[in-house]
Amino acid sequence: MLKNLKTSNKLAFIVAIPMIGLIFFTVNLTLEKLKIVNEMNLLHKLSEFAIKSNSLVHELQKERGLSAGFIGSKEMEFSNELQSQRVQTNIALKKLKTFLKNVSVEYLGYEIKNNLARIFAALNIIEAKRNLVDSLNISLEKELLYYSDIIDLLLANINYSSMSIIQTKFSNQIRAYVNLLYAKEKAGIERATLNHVLSRDYFSSNLYNQFISLVEAQNIYLGKFFFSATTRQKKHYHDFMSEELIKKFEVIRQAARNYQLNKEATDWWEIATARIEQFEKIGEQLSYDLKVSASTLKKNAQFKFILYLIITGSMILLTLFYNRLILKETEQAYARFVPNEFLRLLNKRHILDTQLGNYKEMEMTILFSDIRSFTALSEKMSPQENFDFLNAYLKKMEPIIRKHNGFIDKYIGDAIMALFIRADDAINAAIEMSKIQHQEIETGIGINTGKLMLGIIGEKNRLQCTVISDAVNLASRVESLTKSYKMSLIITQNTLNNLTKPNYYAIQFIDNLQVKGREEKINIFEVKEKTDN
Repeated sequence: MLKNLKTSNKLAFIVAIPMIGLIFFTVNLTLEKLKIVNEMNLLHKLSEFAIKSNSLVHELQKERGLSAGFIGSKEMEFSNELQSQRVQTNIALKKLKTFLKNVSVEYLGYEIKNNLARIFAALNIIEAKRNLVDSLNISLEKELLYYSDIIDLLLANINYSSMSIIQTKFSNQIRAYVNLLYAKEKAGIERATLNHVLSRDYFSSNLYNQFISLVEAQNIYLGKFFFSATTRQKKHYHDFMSEELIKKFEVIRQAARNYQLNKEATDWWEIATARIEQFEKIGEQLSYDLKVSASTLKKNAQFKFILYLIITGSMILLTLFYNRLILKETEQAYARFVPNEFLRLLNKRHILDTQLGNYKEMEMTILFSDIRSFTALSEKMSPQENFDFLNAYLKKMEPIIRKHNGFIDKYIGDAIMALFIRADDAINAAIEMSKIQHQEIETGIGINTGKLMLGIIGEKNRLQCTVISDAVNLASRVESLTKSYKMSLIITQNTLNNLTKPNYYAIQFIDNLQVKGREEKINIFEVKEKTDN
């Protein structure tokens, strides 16, 4: 059909293709800019939600600590303070409820909605719990558990709200804010625990161990805070947390470490509360900064959106103007990519020797490798970080496969499909691949051996090498079983039968089962490297 068109029409037709692509690209990016604006709106709402939730957390922490002191002193101390604090808790609860009346809970997310239902269900019986405290008909453990469960849910909501924002610029700031709140929560439990201990002048072994754990937990969360915090956030911390207060606090804490319980519970309460109040002020400042930043970014996003439309419009005009230059540089070529190992198996010397329909039937070992929980992991990364991560991971995996005489047939997202002539080579490669672990990354590898057909499919302008066999499907199914059985490497009976040196490996029978898509049951085995090799 193109042969019958005039040259000008041919040019117009060819130019139309990249133009359509450019328009599509423009629309996509425009929608992306709008998405950023919406994210900034969400961030603003979530910041408000975090502030209101944290205010209730703060008041519940104080009520929890005073209740613990009241129980420990057998009504002798903290009675007036506890009654006053309950009023403050009720006020904070009312403010959170008022905020939620003006915001759609679904807008905040499914997890937050579910947690809020559990939080308010627990708070509906708070008066009954308070009556039990007043009559000393509740143990310290149950009192702490009741308040701590509610606080944990509130903190979880704040954490969920931080994960709802994918804006990279905010990730460290929000992570630091959440870690500070968790450190403050552990400080609140420490305050309540020592308040109870000093009121009774007795330290049980369980409470002492709990106290030591709380101190360590605070150190961990504060370490995470400083690791993620921006320079401004660190400055807020040092501005509010005075050295004099910390010294007084550490004196009592160190005395408690040494079982020296000669301090008054009220003294500890005042100093511990002063420290927690500083945590609260720091948290308020951090959340305020996030709100201001969200508002600023929202305005910037709107401005950039308009500017972007102008720029993309100009780009389209420039594209039309320089279409002849573009057309000269965009000659179509055949996209024919076939691995060299594949060519050798087909007995072809050069890629140009391959033809549509070339194939060879043979027995090979198929290896499937997949990163576990990659979807959850990728959600924490930007698109660029996802590509960098995958390329870095594959850069480590591919040389191992080549080293053991295999080749990669294809990549399927984060999964790898590789082929080997010898089953032993596939096992050796899998064992070495399993050793490459990094932080949270875990891989599952499934291996099967069987007959397959290697060949060239497609049409003359787009050829592709592929492998066709039920053995391939079974290898994929076996890989998926590694997650269910919590194992890193599983092989089939076929692969075990094809090993020339099975005694070189630690092989253990797992199960005889029926996999999806097959009527016959198969035996599967776990394989590990022998420690004496």
